[in-house]
Amino acid sequence: MKGKVISVFGGSGFLGCYLIRELLKLGAHIKVFSRTPEKALDLKTQAKLGQLELHRIDITKIDSIKEAINGSDTIINLIGIRSGSSKQLFTTHVLFPKLLAKCAKLANIPHLIHFSTIGVERNYESSYAHSKYEGDQCVHNENPKSVILRPGLVFGQNDHFLYRLYFSMIKLPFFVTSNNHKSIKPIHASAIVNLVFDILNHYQKYQGKIINITGNKDYSIQEVLQMLEQVIGKRINILSLPGIAYKLYSSFFKLLPRPIMDKEQAHLLKYHYSDSFLKNHLKADQIQDKDLESFIFADLGRKS
Repeated sequence: MKGKVISVFGGSGFLGCYLIRELLKLGAHIKVFSRTPEKALDLKTQAKLGQLELHRIDITKIDSIKEAINGSDTIINLIGIRSGSSKQLFTTHVLFPKLLAKCAKLANIPHLIHFSTIGVERNYESSYAHSKYEGDQCVHNENPKSVILRPGLVFGQNDHFLYRLYFSMIKLPFFVTSNNHKSIKPIHASAIVNLVFDILNHYQKYQGKIINITGNKDYSIQEVLQMLEQVIGKRINILSLPGIAYKLYSSFFKLLPRPIMDKEQAHLLKYHYSDSFLKNHLKADQIQDKDLESFIFADLGRKS
């Protein structure tokens, strides 16, 4: 990948920063496009002079998209929002991916990787999931050789899953979960980065595919919370609510600045991890995942 020009949309987020750090190590030239490119400024310290560009972009304008991808060898789209109005969800998850896929095909850019969310094809209650699913369909219709990745819960340094749970459990006297959340298969960010590298190195094998990505091991929400209890060093009162009650609770928390788990996430967790429809592509492609226990006790344990 040395010398290749890779345009990363949404590269200032948690997973995007993980990916860009590794691409920089391989010598790729990275162009980051984001609503908040300043969040990726720290990556400049890990790049050689001129190796990393940070840009703000208007994702609704096709001319801006064409200019952004000009000269690219690979496009990776990570742009997404967890909540918003119907118009915001449509613009971010449907209109922009459609325009990006169309522009990539017209420009003959050989590699397009689009990130979505696991379970969206079965989630009929969530407006977020519905917009993601519609966007996936548009990407493949406009650019049939594109690769769509649908990760489940992703963990890693400064993630939005474990770190949010960890700091919330420290501050709150109790923690609320749903008894509908039977199990999850969280995956470390590095495993997804390795999968992206494998796709770029063997693109023909993956082109046109939609890949659901989970970790290799099942955990109950209670098991995760118990491990965090050990790291924090205090007993946390855990309240398990039935599905309808949890929806009301999560809707209330959605009004707060940083919800622990909003209504959309609750819907997605309900469908994420049914073995009847998910394929574990990590096993198939022999891409190693880091286990959750080691990360919790090694990484989060240092913060306690």
